[in-house]
Amino acid sequence: LKRNWQALKTFKGDILAWLPHLSPTGVMVGHDYEVPQFPGVTKAVHEIFQGAANGYYNDTAGGFWIVEATAIPHLLTEPANA
Repeated sequence: LKRNWQALKTFKGDILAWLPHLSPTGVMVGHDYEVPQFPGVTKAVHEIFQGAANGYYNDTAGGFWIVEATAIPHLLTEPANA
């Protein structure tokens, strides 16, 4: 998800919209995690994945989050237009 969103509602919507398209063995990755200018990103990741994210990596460009589909099978559904 390569988008910078300050609004929690919008970012949560982006994650939730992509979850049905995630392969059961796929990985979802995002950026701006723990970046002060985008507090909605960190909050959305915590609210949706509730600790299931497998790791957070920080570098000079900011933070990144990653979650493996195998850690969140309860969140995966079939896409509506499959």
